[in-house]
Amino acid sequence: MQSHEIETPGVYRLSSSAVRRLLLRQSMMTPDSLLYTLLLGFGIGLLGQAPFLPLVIVLAVLSILHIRSFRNLPQWKDEWRDFEVILEPDRVFAWRHGAVECTIGLSEIRKVVEQPIHGLRIHSHDRHKQIWAPSLLTGYKLLRATLAEWTPIERRGSWQLWNYLGLPTGVAIFATTLLVRSRYVFFPLLVFVGFYLLRLARISIKSWSRRSWPAAVAAIEDPLWIPAIPFVMLALLAVKSVWILYK
Repeated sequence: MQSHEIETPGVYRLSSSAVRRLLLRQSMMTPDSLLYTLLLGFGIGLLGQAPFLPLVIVLAVLSILHIRSFRNLPQWKDEWRDFEVILEPDRVFAWRHGAVECTIGLSEIRKVVEQPIHGLRIHSHDRHKQIWAPSLLTGYKLLRATLAEWTPIERRGSWQLWNYLGLPTGVAIFATTLLVRSRYVFFPLLVFVGFYLLRLARISIKSWSRRSWPAAVAAIEDPLWIPAIPFVMLALLAVKSVWILYK
């Protein structure tokens, strides 16, 4: 069995630490996510004079959810421990669980898209065939440079903080923002949290605009209320702002 730490020409793998960080970027509830949730949640809450009991209850609920999810952690890690992207002169393929997961020939590549933090997505003319090369792969820069020789690489998307801290930590920061009573802490948090919520709201508007009403409603897999979540969160922040200003 080959070690994931050993670099082989044309073979790009994830180290053990990269797997841990990848799970965090995918918003899995991991020990790292729990650590960030508790540190930032308690830190912001105490600094902002949040009521102690509600703060403890919120963070306790998030901690319980984390701990319950830890039983899935070995399975999540196994999904990526043996993952490889292998580059040959005329093709690229993804390898997982001892078998080829997807192969795309050089002539089949339609485009390569790079998303900040996430990495590269290699699209073929067959929309069902795609390969994701996470930016945490060993030798990622070399992989990117080689693919750039094959086809121009498009850049899409923008850098998102929650990809580093994990979405559960973002939820903890939002909940703590609603609890703090110090306006000197609340308003900087309002700018920070509101900035990211507005970006999520923009994504939600785009997702709504792509829906065909009403014929496609039955074909929508996600509940319609999910894109409305950022707007509800923004409304809660607005109510909190009024309370802070007039208390």
